[in-house]
Amino acid sequence: MAGSIEAINPFYSIPGESQATPLCVSNDRITDLEARFAWLERHVTEQDRAVLALSDELRRVKEELTRQRERAAGSVPDAGPSDPSEKPPHY
Repeated sequence: MAGSIEAINPFYSIPGESQATPLCVSNDRITDLEARFAWLERHVTEQDRAVLALSDELRRVKEELTRQRERAAGSVPDAGPSDPSEKPPHY
């Protein structure tokens, strides 16, 4: 009966009757469905947070990769000694 008024509204009027007739829906079933729905809402929220965190981390890694590529290509000066004839301290 998906899509019918009975599936949407647990109380519906039968033609010819003056009062709404309750469908047979147990409170245990409704409670179970509510608990499942609440769990799914929490799960989706946690997944959203995880995806956002991974997105931020991916952005930072891409930025670092870009910096490393620029440094390797020589487009960004290295932080080495200003005088090329100057030897490192371990010589």
